[in-house]
Amino acid sequence: MTMMNRWLLGCAIVALLPAGAAAQKVRYDFVPGADFSRLKTYGFSESKSPEMQTITEKTTLYDSPFIKQRTNDAIEAQLQARGMTRDDKNPDVVVSSNRSFKTEYATYGYYPM
Repeated sequence: MTMMNRWLLGCAIVALLPAGAAAQKVRYDFVPGADFSRLKTYGFSESKSPEMQTITEKTTLYDSPFIKQRTNDAIEAQLQARGMTRDDKNPDVVVSSNRSFKTEYATYGYYPM
């Protein structure tokens, strides 16, 4: 392989690396310097009442009970990996998850060569 081919291959790899980044947004809120070492148990909050559901939640399959359960299972696995145990009756922390879905469209114009 010539030096030019190696250089082009290296540039192509570097250019494609950002393409693998996930388009997910994760938001959280915490107090800087807070001591979380005393928190040993967690529990999940109850789901919203039917009258509080949005139109999207009622009409989309993306927010099905299956998706909610998989989200809670993933959260539970991470908390258990950190040494916390589940206690639904008297938890130190109450976990609440919310999923939102948005359809976005991209329009590209004609680019003459």
